[in-house]
Amino acid sequence: MLSTTDLLALESTLLLAGMAFASYQDWRVREVSDSLWIIMAVLGGVLLEVGSLGSPWPVYLLNVVAVLFVLEHLLPWEDLLGDRGGLVWGVEIAIYGGVLLLSVYTWFVLFPHTLLLYYDVVGMVLLARVLFEVGALYGGADAKALMAASAVLPVLANPLLLEYPARVQGSVLALLPFPFTMLIDGALLTLLVPLIMLIRNLRRGEREFPKILHMERIPTPELADRFVWLKDPPLEEGHREDSTEEDQALRARQVEKLKAMGVERVWVTPQLPFLISLTLGAALGVLVGDVLVWFLTAI
Repeated sequence: MLSTTDLLALESTLLLAGMAFASYQDWRVREVSDSLWIIMAVLGGVLLEVGSLGSPWPVYLLNVVAVLFVLEHLLPWEDLLGDRGGLVWGVEIAIYGGVLLLSVYTWFVLFPHTLLLYYDVVGMVLLARVLFEVGALYGGADAKALMAASAVLPVLANPLLLEYPARVQGSVLALLPFPFTMLIDGALLTLLVPLIMLIRNLRRGEREFPKILHMERIPTPELADRFVWLKDPPLEEGHREDSTEEDQALRARQVEKLKAMGVERVWVTPQLPFLISLTLGAALGVLVGDVLVWFLTAI
């Protein structure tokens, strides 16, 4: 039987390895295969069951339900229904309703104090879905990463290098899903991007403020081959496209127009995948924990 330490090491390794590979894919081609998230969720489910050994039997069943709820968002089951959008929505409403009723029954009838992992997984899936639907997570891969991570490492009582103060361990903060820590730490790390852009631009001799905080200037021909958004000079076709292929085609058209206008250099904003920030947030969370929690305890 695995010790708690060994299980945590396996969960952390699986999460960080999966996130690192996803970040590499996203950086190179701006797309991540759903197969990666599915593999992570299934392996995470196995580790959930291993960690639940010795628990009452409903715990094992609820672990399965939680992981299936994750997989429902990762598997392309909607393709089997074709264009019948109403049926798709009906199935989803039934699934969400069933999970909600099961959660309420579990809380009031079963053993709420032993089912933290179940609620963390389900809660994180719901949060990721909401953030995606309202546009707070622009890419579907970001939401899927949070969902898969919830199955792999639902909660982390203490990071590896530090230990939360006793008042934190006994508070609701200790019950937060670990993917939420990933999200917060990753979002905070993105605040470093303007500083990095500033340093890079100053080293290149650029001085146009405030452009140098969020843009860089490149030769016009490079625009077609870079994952960037054209900012200056603006063109009518400067909106975002949905797919990588459409985005590349848009930049190719922009290059032709700019060449015809005699523009030799343009200001662009790099398309930095938030998935990379989530990966760094996962590493930071595993090692030192939730930066926001440390800040709140400090004040």
